[in-house]
Order: sequence, then structure tokens, then C-alpha cells
Amino acid sequence: MIDFESPEHPDYAFHEEPQPFWTPWRILYAIITIAVIIAFLTMVLWPLLWAVSQPPPPPPPTPILPRV
Repeated sequence: MIDFESPEHPDYAFHEEPQPFWTPWRILYAIITIAVIIAFLTMVLWPLLWAVSQPPPPPPPTPILPRV
């Protein structure tokens, strides 16, 4: 029986090379994730921050009532 982990048989040793971290699918998922985050910030947080930062409009003037 062949011991594949044994250093006496370097020809039979099986060493899998590590996969690169940035595969094409991970790049695609990262681009989609960044697009979703930008869309969320643009459509939800930006109008919310704009509404909070703007002071409310002044109330309309009340008509002067005649004296009774």
C-alpha cells in the first residue's frame, strides 16, 4: 500500500494548490453587493438625512380677526 503522505514517495504525493481568493464569481458578487449598498444609501438614507437636516417650513400667517 502506498503512503501518500510519506516523504519517500514525492512522485505520488498529492498536494492541492490553494484556490485564489478573488475568483470571477466572488468579483461578481462583490460588485452586486456594492451596487446594492449604493442603491440603499441613495434611495433610503440620503432622503432621510436631507429631510432631517432641513428645517420645517414656517407656519402660514393667521388672518387678523376683527374685534368684537
